Amino acid sequence: MSLHVMASKMAFFLVRREIVREEKSDIYAFGLEILIASVVNGILAAAISLSLGIFWQSMLMLFPFLLIRSNGGGYHADSHTGCMLGFVFVYSSFLFAAKHLPPGTVLPLALCSLMIGTAVILAIGPLPHKNRPVSGRELKSFSVKTRILAVLLAIVGSVGLFFSPCLFIYFALGIVIAAGSLLAGCIQTKSEGGH
Repeated sequence: MSLHVMASKMAFFLVRREIVREEKSDIYAFGLEILIASVVNGILAAAISLSLGIFWQSMLMLFPFLLIRSNGGGYHADSHTGCMLGFVFVYSSFLFAAKHLPPGTVLPLALCSLMIGTAVILAIGPLPHKNRPVSGRELKSFSVKTRILAVLLAIVGSVGLFFSPCLFIYFALGIVIAAGSLLAGCIQTKSEGGH
């Protein structure tokens, strides 16, 4: 059963129980679909990180990714299933790679990741999406927030790398994943005829 169908059934249940009005059932179904997808992604992230034995490191990777993604946007899959599969693939690949990096490559790779990721975020972010239209004023606000976050995260990552490169490589890679999502979203927008 797809997330959309599941959320619609849950919304219908709420209407039948007279918890919500029927004319608002589509709004509740959409909200429930996003909530279910978020919970499933959270469970998948926890399961992957626990199976690799790097739960706290994975939280360091997710933190900058989620901050930039929620303020700067990025790539959108055609379905929640596609989004989850893409997330699982990228997330687990980066976690696995970070865990198995040769010690001498951690610091240079982390510094390059911070610089390139931050540069991409500053150059591209934020990206509006057709499912979330924004006014010029909102876009300007998101732009300021995204740029401030990118700079602050780069500073935190740089300081963290000074004290613990093997831990903050995860943080730096989280920034790279966010930047990659923005870059993919930019390509997606251009291929769909957007600006």
